[in-house]
Amino acid sequence: TELTRTGGRLLTCLEETLEGCVLQKKLLLKDIASVNRRFGNLTVFLDTNVLFRALGLEGKLDELATREMLQMLRENGASLAAFENTIEEMRQVLSVFENHLGTNTSRLSSHPTPLTRHLLTNHYSPSDIRQVLALIPVQVRALGVSVRGMPPHMEEFTTAETELAKLLRKQDGLDWEPRVVHDVTSIVGVVTLRRGVATHSLDDAGAVFVSSSGLLVKHVREWWGVSEEPGIPPAVTDVAISNVAWQIGRAHV
Repeated sequence: TELTRTGGRLLTCLEETLEGCVLQKKLLLKDIASVNRRFGNLTVFLDTNVLFRALGLEGKLDELATREMLQMLRENGASLAAFENTIEEMRQVLSVFENHLGTNTSRLSSHPTPLTRHLLTNHYSPSDIRQVLALIPVQVRALGVSVRGMPPHMEEFTTAETELAKLLRKQDGLDWEPRVVHDVTSIVGVVTLRRGVATHSLDDAGAVFVSSSGLLVKHVREWWGVSEEPGIPPAVTDVAISNVAWQIGRAHV
């Protein structure tokens, strides 16, 4: 009460702590001991960054952690998938590197992402990138991930897509329109697949978009709340869903 009256930094900390507690109970199924089923109706659509990690293109440790997450999800009944536009975005990103790795100037100007660091420190050449590009569909399917087309757009199941695009447009300090289009299309695809059915736990959410970008998930959650949509948001982080899968698995040991 005192913090609410006086404001300041500690009030911000308190608000963030309370939000974390609410999200923990909502996303991590605090009553997990009473749950008698695994993921009964959940398709997990993986973001570009999660797939890059699973393929070992952001370092060995991230590859190991991501593959363990995918294994836990499968073992607990979730289906793994990626939209076709996500596979296309992976191709677009790698094509940029194929063009940029030809000169030292281009290498130095590359945006400092985990993917960039991995490709540079492991001395990938343009021909190496072309080989990775050719194998993407095969390697993604080898992970147990099915590649699916986008569901037909149905306005009755989607709301305020323009507002979501505005929130995502400055994501990570970059105004990169193809990335925004991919993210909005993917989130709308998940919402469409849910067919307006509101659920309050991930085990029967129908579909969810999983990303390693906490900022993306934060923006989606903000948009979901402003839109006053029921149920859990259509996007969660890879860390959050890993925790859910682990707790479900533990409950059935």
